Amino acid sequence: MRPSVVVSLLALLASSLPLANGRAVCRDADLTTCNSLDARGISPGKVPDPPKDPFRDPSHSPDSDTPSNPFRDPSSSPDIPSSPALSWGNVADGKSIKFDDAKLEAQRAKGAKMITDLEDAIKNNGGNKGDLTTLDAAGYKGQGTLHDKPIDEKYLATFPINVNIPWRGDRITKKDANDEILTTYEDPAQGAIIVKGSFGNDHDPNPNLRWTSMVMSNWRAAGNPKGLKYMAHDNVQPIPTTDSSGIVLESTVAIRAAFDKMGADKTKDLSLDPKSTNPDEVAAFQLMAAQTHVARAYQMLKDYRSELGDLTVSKVTIMTPENASKSYEYSIVISFGPGKAA
Repeated sequence: MRPSVVVSLLALLASSLPLANGRAVCRDADLTTCNSLDARGISPGKVPDPPKDPFRDPSHSPDSDTPSNPFRDPSSSPDIPSSPALSWGNVADGKSIKFDDAKLEAQRAKGAKMITDLEDAIKNNGGNKGDLTTLDAAGYKGQGTLHDKPIDEKYLATFPINVNIPWRGDRITKKDANDEILTTYEDPAQGAIIVKGSFGNDHDPNPNLRWTSMVMSNWRAAGNPKGLKYMAHDNVQPIPTTDSSGIVLESTVAIRAAFDKMGADKTKDLSLDPKSTNPDEVAAFQLMAAQTHVARAYQMLKDYRSELGDLTVSKVTIMTPENASKSYEYSIVISFGPGKAA
């Protein structure tokens, strides 16, 4: 259509609008026409603004002192605050650390808090509330009674841990019973403790000492508290537990979810770094931090912070039964490192 024809049509439309004080007045049905005219430099009048609505969002209202601009990038707008940068580890800003599944996400959030609580204890010289009662004084026996080596430890093959030498071991029971409550092996020279059996729920439902205090007592007795580098769990069982807030935890389910989150091969080891730049890896780590096998380690590091030397968890390595060459069962190896900068 020729420009002259367009101008004639627009002029005709403008002349057909009702006037107020010599200016065209836009009614609801005419708004499209009026907007079209505005865009072409023709300035028809407007009907009066509606009364102010106190319940309307001012950022979308003509009542606003600074009306929103639909063509402006909100991230550059001074009147729309940007999202705070993620501060966890080295994860890039704006990347989501979460699980879509609500149950897994609740566990991940719990794990993130476990991590933060330990970080705060190290930063503020807190924690140190662990029980120092000896196992003997608490009514238990069996500490230091095993003098052999842990068996069936192929899952530790990639770690600098030699299981083919004698280790110190503990098979803890009550003094008046022989039912196994906790069995651990320790080698202070290698900085390693292996949890071979834990049956407190079955054989010690009302304990005189918490699990963390028992394990710490065994590690202390081994003779090198500040040298802890590894805590290993093999034969992890699919036993659900429910925490005080109602969150159901189950380590084997979490292990498989962590592999799935990472898209990792279940026939191989998977190591998770809490400081990764991959948000999926951070989410998987936090999920594992919530599980009983790892959460207890975090609690022990916090309860005995000074004695252990401000340690934190630097890595969690997990395996599934599909990893047949090394682990025909679920296994977890926790690596420790300094929690404070040198």
